[in-house]
Amino acid sequence: MARKKKLVTSEMPLANAVQEAFADAEGLRDELQEWYDNLPENFQNGDKGDQLQSAIDALESVTEPDVPEALQDIPVSFVVNQKRRKSRSDRMQDCIALLQAAGEAAANFADENEEDEDGAVLADEIDSIVSEWENVEFPGMFS
Repeated sequence: MARKKKLVTSEMPLANAVQEAFADAEGLRDELQEWYDNLPENFQNGDKGDQLQSAIDALESVTEPDVPEALQDIPVSFVVNQKRRKSRSDRMQDCIALLQAAGEAAANFADENEEDEDGAVLADEIDSIVSEWENVEFPGMFS
């Protein structure tokens, strides 16, 4: 019997959404680094080590954007999957979804405030980060 996903809509200020997405992604990176560090050397130098290092590098290569003051408190609504046990891939998808919601809020701000470029710039930065994060591949435990 398949488990049903428990989806809940949540809301937070844009600055907090960006910070939370990055904190969660940093936590994933730290888990992968710990996994890599605990691998025997022959595995670190093999396919598993390469897969882990690629994921770690991809997560480290992205810098958290500065959220301009005018956008910090804009509400960001997003859907949270409250499945009890989430894989690393599921957790990364949550980070991406949260960041995408923040990007949409910034883009909406830009549309409503055409003379203020901050929203458009932030939305573009977030789109770039999402593209990077969507390419992160998490190795399986046993592959």
